[in-house]
Order: sequence, then structure tokens, then C-alpha cells
Amino acid sequence: MSRFDDTIVALSTAPISNSGALAIVRVSGGSTRAVIKRITGGVPEARTATFKQFYDYNKERFDSGILLFFESPKSFTGEDLAEFHIHGSDAVVEILIESCLKCSNSEALIRHARPGEFSERAFLNGKIDLAQAEAISELIGAKSRNVVKALNRILSGEYGEKINNLGKDILKIRSEVEVQIDFSAEDVGSFQAVRCKKSIDNICSELNQLIKQGKEGKKLNQVFKVVIAGPPNVGKSSLLNTFLNENRAIVNSNAGTTRDLIKSELILAKCIIELSDTAGFRETKDPVEKEGIKRTFDACKNADLILFLLDRNCYKKKFGIDWLQLVKTLEKYTKVFIIINKTDTTSRKNLLSHKQKEHQFIYGTSTKTRRGLDDLKIAIEEVFASEQLQNERTDALSLNQRSLSNMGTCVKYLQSAKKNLKELKFDLLAEDLKVGHAKLFEITGNVTSEDVLSKIFSSFCIGK
Repeated sequence: MSRFDDTIVALSTAPISNSGALAIVRVSGGSTRAVIKRITGGVPEARTATFKQFYDYNKERFDSGILLFFESPKSFTGEDLAEFHIHGSDAVVEILIESCLKCSNSEALIRHARPGEFSERAFLNGKIDLAQAEAISELIGAKSRNVVKALNRILSGEYGEKINNLGKDILKIRSEVEVQIDFSAEDVGSFQAVRCKKSIDNICSELNQLIKQGKEGKKLNQVFKVVIAGPPNVGKSSLLNTFLNENRAIVNSNAGTTRDLIKSELILAKCIIELSDTAGFRETKDPVEKEGIKRTFDACKNADLILFLLDRNCYKKKFGIDWLQLVKTLEKYTKVFIIINKTDTTSRKNLLSHKQKEHQFIYGTSTKTRRGLDDLKIAIEEVFASEQLQNERTDALSLNQRSLSNMGTCVKYLQSAKKNLKELKFDLLAEDLKVGHAKLFEITGNVTSEDVLSKIFSSFCIGK
């Protein structure tokens, strides 16, 4: 049964600005049936997609679409819940939400939902635990398949169940210790100190394993930095645009067009890649361009891979810089691929002569004809392939810092508890177990303050 008296409404799909085919508006609360009757004329069979005509508060038809009704408690929020699948124009969405709000009266308030309020109601009505609620929010922003898999290990409820079981184990030990406090230090009664220590060790072991899985999960969100560098006018911006299949960077024949880092993300080998276009290396007196070149060098030093572009004149000293010497300098920091771009203007004989140079990672490309780009992508994927294979073999959990921190704190108090157990300081032992138990139950929301809940759900998107 819901603990809320009001009904909430919100757009659950991303804002579309008249460019999307469909939108979904969600309504949850005690007045959901009244809203459905007012807008469609009747409540459909629960959990059945039903085609309906939609009417505004003045009984004028404004759209038609699919209506889904979920009866309490068998819904996401645990309340009566409806989803209106409508055409995706801002005007249609506005009319529908306005019509829902006009169904409000002095006895049954209907209002706009706060960010994350649908998930908050699901948690407070016992449909999901707090870890699952946070996983839902993170799933919306997931950028790789491995992150999705790791989050679903939490959404399945197995993680929350394990945390709750460990909390119950701590509570059982604590109850035995509380009884023992009534005895003197010399008279330990029937208390089994060895068994107590073993139980604490087992809990610590399981928590440390979860922490390890959580740290593995953090690697899934690792963003690998690939920097496109080289002289001006060799096609760095064109290469970025080609990788992204969009005109992200300005391309111009004038040297020095790109003066700052232009960053974009893409997925290669199921890994998240941050690809950066940079200002071209050259001698210059322009203070703004100098700063851009400095940032280029700093980006190269922190990169996981550098794509160093040169053209057919690449092995000649140009712009006052010895390019191959610069490449050798950059190789001290990270792996460097030399990319000989504009191969559509370079003979095969010249390209082969370039590849016979001492540098082993040399690739010929043409952003104009796309020559060699597939081979380059494969080479980049191979650099991060080992990371990908490691991620696919792991049973990683995509845990946030709150969960990892709480588990770490719990282990810390359990270690302190073992010390107090050894010294038969039962009052301090009981306090350690109490704090550790509370920290663990904060993860799933069994013990959580209103401030913590407000902070967590306010970061969600509206409509979720």
C-alpha cells in the first residue's frame, strides 16, 4: 500500500523538441484511475497495451496512442500507475500533462513529479532497495555493454540480498554480545568467543570480495584517452570527424584553425574512448596558439594512445620542428601510432618507404577516400582489447562510491570489533557491531536518513 496521498505526473522519455516520434508520460498515485477516465473515457484492463483516443480537459481530442495501466501493488512504484504513449511533439506532451494536472482537486492533489520521485516511491513502497534505485539512474547513463551487465547484477536484487544477509549476520552476533554485557569480564557465560571471531572473519571476507568486485566495476567506466596530434593541416580535424561520422571539428586550410582541445566520446572494442583533436605543433609567436600547443603536449603526456598525423612531407623538418624526434619524445609517455594521412596524394612507393623507417606503428590513411581507416580502427581496438577481455571475464559490480565507502567502513568497524573481542571489551564490541551494521544497511536503504535520500534521488532525471 502506498504511503503517499498525492499523485505525480511527468514526461518519462527524454525531451524531444518536436523531433521524436513518440513520448511517454507517466502518472502514479491514488488518482491515476480518475486521470485515465477523464482523458480516455475508461480504465483499461491492467497490464495490457490498449489503443485509446486522448481528450483534453475540455473533452477535445488531441491525440491517440497506447495506454498501459498497472494496478497497485503490481507496478514499478507500488501504486496505481499509467503510461501514456503519445506522439512526440512538445505541444502534445504539454496538453497531456496539463490535462492530468487539471484533474486535481482539494481532496486529491495531482502535481508535477520531482526528479527521481517515481524511483523514490518505488523504494519507499518496498518495490526496490536503494542500491537498485541508484543502479536504475546509472543504467540510463551507461555508455558500454559491460557497464550494463554489471549494473544488472545489482538490478537483479542479488547484491542487495547479499548485503541484507550480511547485515543480519552482524545483528545476530550483536545480540549475543548484548547478552554477554550482563556478565563480568571474568564470567563469559556460554558466550563462544572463537565462534564469534570466525563469524566476523567470514563477514569481512565476503565484504572484501564485494569491494573487489566493485573496484573491478569502476574499471568498466574507465575512459581511454586517445589524442590526435601532429603538425597543422595534416588532417587531424578531418580524422576526428571521420571517426565520429559528424562535423565535430572545423576543417580549414589555414594553419592554426584548431587552438584548443576538441573532445568527443565513442565506443571502440566495447571500451569508452575519449578522442581529442588538438592544436597543431609548430613554432609560433601567437600567445593564444602557444597556449593551445602547450595544452596539446599536456594532453599527449596523459594519453593512453597518441595518433600522430603526418602527411607526404612527414619526414622533412617543417614549421621548425623535427617530427620524428618529437614522436620519440612522446613515446616516453605512451604508445604512439604514426599516421601518414592524405595517402590519396602519396604514391604507394613513397608510402612503403615511410613504413621502412625505424618506427613500427605506421599506418597510411586518407580521410578523403577512407583508405586505411578500417585497419587503423582495428589497430586501436587491439590496444585496448586486453582490457576488454579482462572486463568480460570478471563478475564486476558497478557500485557507486557510496556503496564502496560504506562497505569499507563496515569492514573497519568489524576489525575493531575483533580487537575488542580479544580483550573481552564487550561494550565496545557491541558498539562496533552496531555502527558496522548501520553502515551496511545504509547501502540498501534499511537504515537511511531523509537527507541521504533527498541527495540521492535529486540527482535522478525527472520522470524516473
